Amino acid sequence: MIRKSLNWNPKAFKALVRAFAPMPPDIRERALQKIIDSIEDYVRMPGRDTVDFENVYHVSKEILKSKERYMYESLVNSLRAEGFEVKE
Repeated sequence: MIRKSLNWNPKAFKALVRAFAPMPPDIRERALQKIIDSIEDYVRMPGRDTVDFENVYHVSKEILKSKERYMYESLVNSLRAEGFEVKE
């Protein structure tokens, strides 16, 4: 079960989950939880309590772009589908 400890923009969370959908189920939940935890840690640093598109993109880009290019591209497509403008 996926844990979230902060408030999330519903569309940002939907885009993140959609980006991970192509992964095999046994890997997907662990990978998704790891990136959710990283995003929430990033948001907490300046004392905020809500995750938005920008946070999802910023943290995910740092994690995925160099290691998992196909996942990064999937995330960008998902964010764009939810109306977020991604500038690469």
